[in-house]
Amino acid sequence: DAMLFLRVAKSWIRMTDWLRKRSPRILMSLAPGIAKDAFEPLERTFCPDGPKIPLGTRAIFRLVNGQEPTKVPLHLSDNTDAPGLWDGLFGGYCFYDQVINMRMLTLAEGLHVGMQWARTYPPYVKGHTLIAIGAALVLQQGVPKIYLIDNSDSKVYTASIQNFSDCTPGRGKPDAVIAWFEHYVDECVSDRYAIAQLLEHHTINAIGINRYPLKGPQYGVAVTRGVRIRSSALYVPELSSEESSFFSYSMRMTILEPEDSNSESVDTCQLMSR
Repeated sequence: DAMLFLRVAKSWIRMTDWLRKRSPRILMSLAPGIAKDAFEPLERTFCPDGPKIPLGTRAIFRLVNGQEPTKVPLHLSDNTDAPGLWDGLFGGYCFYDQVINMRMLTLAEGLHVGMQWARTYPPYVKGHTLIAIGAALVLQQGVPKIYLIDNSDSKVYTASIQNFSDCTPGRGKPDAVIAWFEHYVDECVSDRYAIAQLLEHHTINAIGINRYPLKGPQYGVAVTRGVRIRSSALYVPELSSEESSFFSYSMRMTILEPEDSNSESVDTCQLMSR
């Protein structure tokens, strides 16, 4: 128990240090950790007959009890420029009608949403006790997305109305939820993700953790005639199924200054085909 707590504490320290430099507003949205004696009443209410809250999950919420709902709402008001609307700890992305921004839920919210999900979509989760650790603000006609912890094996699953997939790194362990959280923190602090515009083709000021990667095998960059092309590929589990995998791509073009390019430069460029 103590070792799990220390692992989680180390990850939270790294994450809060990164947020302090990159997005102080997201940092300020984090809620104080839940008291140790608060778990038992929640378990009696939400999981009286099923597996209790795993130790790894307890450790995460003991230090940070999600994000304050009043600071990072999940439902749209009339003002889509409202501060905090795009400050989800687990980031987001946008393409066509799919606009995702993932907020970390409080433990009470997560248990409530997990119970609702188990009742609404029994083919995926029949007999499981679930906790939603993250849920998305969804705009327009997009497909919702939720991160669910299964109390029986501590794994984290991405759930939507048409898919339920394991997103735990590696083969899964008794502390699988901690491995999942550590992996996400590693990606953030290595600047694989940037604090950037989420709705690139909208006038809304939607600045948050953009999940299109800027490092790794799903990212590429090339310069041709003074034009830099950066491409990112993003797996979209909520639109995938057992039969097919859905990916979204982000292509960004930048005309470099002559001193930044080793080749012939241009003044304008236009995408003609793809």
